[in-house]
Amino acid sequence: MADIDTAVEEIASSLMPVVGPPELHKYPLVVPEYLFDKYQSVAEYHHTTVVDLIRRAMKLFLLFAEIELEIEDDTGVELIVRRPGKEDQVYVFQV
Repeated sequence: MADIDTAVEEIASSLMPVVGPPELHKYPLVVPEYLFDKYQSVAEYHHTTVVDLIRRAMKLFLLFAEIELEIEDDTGVELIVRRPGKEDQVYVFQV
């Protein structure tokens, strides 16, 4: 295992001058307690953190925004959830 860790570190350090460190931006986020409680509940269920869920949600929003830009339409993006044995559910996201 140590050999793998060493190899990863060597590759990362060799790429750093070419790629550079990722730029991170901090943004203080204030959310209502009921919303935080929902995030916390989902995070606990999935054995992750609230911060990780918020990052995932941001990525999902950006995906929807890109799709909306591609279709050049501002009517929103539909997400169709299909589950075996259940009726399809359609969610429309306005971005």
